[in-house]
Amino acid sequence: MGGGSGTSDGGVLTPVFVSAFRAATGTTAMALSDNGKWHVHGSSGVVLANPQNLGFPANMPNVLKVSWSVPTAMWRVGPPFGAGFPALAIGSTRHYRYYFRQVQPNATMDTQTHPMQDGSAGSQTNWTMQCFNNVGADVWKLGHGFLSNPFPVDQFHLVTLLNKHRTYRLEHSIERVTATTYRFDSRVFDESVSTTTPVYDGDDFYAAGDMARGSMTSYFATQTLTFNNVQNLDGLNAGVNDLEPTEPGDYAYESGFAVVDDQGWIGPYGSVAGEQ
Repeated sequence: MGGGSGTSDGGVLTPVFVSAFRAATGTTAMALSDNGKWHVHGSSGVVLANPQNLGFPANMPNVLKVSWSVPTAMWRVGPPFGAGFPALAIGSTRHYRYYFRQVQPNATMDTQTHPMQDGSAGSQTNWTMQCFNNVGADVWKLGHGFLSNPFPVDQFHLVTLLNKHRTYRLEHSIERVTATTYRFDSRVFDESVSTTTPVYDGDDFYAAGDMARGSMTSYFATQTLTFNNVQNLDGLNAGVNDLEPTEPGDYAYESGFAVVDDQGWIGPYGSVAGEQ
């Protein structure tokens, strides 16, 4: 599933939302909220001038380092903290892109986190981006969860493990098919390999992480999922969720967030207006 219409990778896309924490560095409210773009819940973050040795694009200004000392360190766009994204029309596709470097310590008590999602709370989500931390030393498993859908299509997991301490560009899309149904697609880029060709895509995500149950691409070629609450497409979470407060430490580096409607896959940093 390609998802969406309009331009392909590259060019200047018109964003619904864009943030690379360019307002300031440090721990001030201006820095952490990117001058009010995010509502910040918790105090476990610092905005760094782009650490050139961590694999983020050289033209990206700043990077958010997320740690935790409370159960939730959440960056939120949208209700209940303010206006969110416009409604997604039937037949339209919303694309998301962000850069993510997982540095969570191995074998934490909480083995699954969901840093990116649309609803403010897990029970309100239509989609989540999941990180599984119980799969081996210095690796993690990427998944997507879809609340209110039956097993096994309530989640699709990438069957190849990703490396910690490595920066990936993650892109996914949600296509509203009807008032109550949607399709989803996902791609993973390692920009040290290629900025234009994904290392993994929907062919590599499998229902419940089981190859015998079929891939994301094959499922959405003929079927759809049901929204939990379509109105909650108006929001976006980042940071981290659901970590044990007894296990403080660094979690991830994040930046280069962009959301666009009906313009195709977003592509590398610099493809969206406001990133130049």
